[in-house]
Amino acid sequence: MWMRTRAGDAGAAGFARIKFCGFHIFSGSQNLNSVALQEAHAKTLQLGIQLAAYAPSPVRLLNIGGGLGVPYFPGERALEFPSW
Repeated sequence: MWMRTRAGDAGAAGFARIKFCGFHIFSGSQNLNSVALQEAHAKTLQLGIQLAAYAPSPVRLLNIGGGLGVPYFPGERALEFPSW
């Protein structure tokens, strides 16, 4: 992953000013299958734990996104969540 510096040259020098706080891992969107969502989020959490070993500082944030679907079309059913 490279970024443009102020001089316009491609390089990693600009990353020196970025403070690492965690990961954002996107596993999908518009998912109406609660079992698939649970599986995806569990695997994403495991990936985040594995990636933490390579992080430049402690992971303070793991954003796994939502992926929760909304039934837009006929025949689609809303997600059902167990009561907490």
